[in-house]
Amino acid sequence: MKPKNRIVCPEIGRQKMLFETEEKAQRFIAFNKDDIKHGEKLRPYYCEACGGWHITHLRYSKTFEGKTDKLIAAYERSKQHINIKKQCKK
Repeated sequence: MKPKNRIVCPEIGRQKMLFETEEKAQRFIAFNKDDIKHGEKLRPYYCEACGGWHITHLRYSKTFEGKTDKLIAAYERSKQHINIKKQCKK
């Protein structure tokens, strides 16, 4: 089954299936797991960037760093760099 609910997730920057609820994502998995690569490993997960549900075959990991996380980390590093420069000038 080809899903019609594809969007480009702003956090990941590529196409993902978007489901309104976890139940709808689970139902999609139940009906299509035999036709999808890694179907037996599929699970839904909530995406804060889209405000909806996607599916993945990957295990849950808190180490995922999306674009927003990377941008915040880069900003924090630049602030530290500026502070170090200021201290060196004193």
